[in-house]
Amino acid sequence: MEIRFKRGDRIRVPYGAGVYDATVVGVRDGRIYVAIDLDSDASVETFYRSSELVDA
Repeated sequence: MEIRFKRGDRIRVPYGAGVYDATVVGVRDGRIYVAIDLDSDASVETFYRSSELVDA
């Protein structure tokens, strides 16, 4: 079963030494672009491949 992400989905992602809440801002070319909600004033934007987010 393939997991599909879409813009606006709320997910948990690994970042640094922790796992954080994030919002999907885009999905293209096999990458999931997210804005990570850190405990600071600004979010961090990065991308993941779905295999990095879903345990097989």
